[in-house]
Amino acid sequence: MMNKLFMIVVSVCCLLMTACGTENDETPQGFRIVDTDVDLVAGGGTVEVALQAAGELTAVSGADWCRVIEVTNEKITLLARANYEYVSRATQVTVSDGSNEQKIVVTQAGNIFAPDTDQQVLRLGNAPSQIVVRVNSSFDFKVSIQKGVDWVEVPTASKEEGFLLVLKENKTGNPRACQLMVSTNEGRKFFYYVYQYEASDLLGAWRDSQIYVKWDTKKIDKAYRLSATEVTKDAEGDGYTLKMSLAGTPVAQYLKDPSKATISLQATYEDGAFVVPIGAAQKDFVLTQEVDETANSAMNRTADDTALEEDVVLQTLYGFSVAASSNIYAKGNFGFAPVLYQDGSIGMSYQDVAGAPESGCYFAIALFDGQQFSTAALKDYILFPDIALFKYEEKNYRCETE
Repeated sequence: MMNKLFMIVVSVCCLLMTACGTENDETPQGFRIVDTDVDLVAGGGTVEVALQAAGELTAVSGADWCRVIEVTNEKITLLARANYEYVSRATQVTVSDGSNEQKIVVTQAGNIFAPDTDQQVLRLGNAPSQIVVRVNSSFDFKVSIQKGVDWVEVPTASKEEGFLLVLKENKTGNPRACQLMVSTNEGRKFFYYVYQYEASDLLGAWRDSQIYVKWDTKKIDKAYRLSATEVTKDAEGDGYTLKMSLAGTPVAQYLKDPSKATISLQATYEDGAFVVPIGAAQKDFVLTQEVDETANSAMNRTADDTALEEDVVLQTLYGFSVAASSNIYAKGNFGFAPVLYQDGSIGMSYQDVAGAPESGCYFAIALFDGQQFSTAALKDYILFPDIALFKYEEKNYRCETE
């Protein structure tokens, strides 16, 4: 009995030793992909995906824009075409050793091609200068300068660095501007605008000018020619004064002294723009109007009154400069700066400035019942939603796009 038990124990031990020896001698099966998520830029190109495998592998891509060009036991090499669409795209690469499968997820970013909005309008001084202009682009691009412009150069441009803008000295005594077209081989394009001037170039008379007037209570809604416009440097300090005469417009007839009708704006000069604070009194914009008090006085009349006479009083309104856009604003700034128009002429119009209540603010006159700037006393307002000031009747500095 003991002999049989001993033989059974020996047999079991032998089987266990044999099993262990067999396990140690086997070659490891399967494979491992180091990174199953691959991100590619829009420009495409090749990418290597590291893996570990003992046997032969195959790899198949699920999209024709992503090709498998090499498979080894250490890596898979993929080649992706450029993605010219704005949206990103993705596919899977299936890797197999004949028994097991794993997926590699390949994602390619969409095409980025847009200006840097902080630099899309550049206002530079008259001195020679150069500046690197940023461009958000996945691909190479070219920069075209308008024909006839010899004071601007773009010696270098790349998707990584943007482009180098070089300006010659402006000795003309006048503001000048040009348009730069940034484009790709696929036909996409956008524009940058370059201005070169100093505050001194904007002083003097602006003769060929128009202003749009919208005064609802007087049924005025039209553009009118300004009879005189002048920008001057204050005798003391760093301030400037912009004066615009509305004497030749229908607005003047409603004012206390129609012969004046002059808008006078005090401004500072900051970052290439005249910055005008809200709230200054417009001394020429004083008007007297009749106010019908019939409704109020009727409440005090007795039933024996056989006739209801109109009670009319005179009300004097005083004008103050404010800003307008989606609302009328009692605080903040609005501004003026040179503008390059589509016909190539350079004028001056409204410009977004620091401290503006919102983008797109323009000048307006608020009319108050009393000589205090008080929201509670606001009775009417005159809007000037558009203005175009030109120094010369023959508009110079015309530019044609290449």
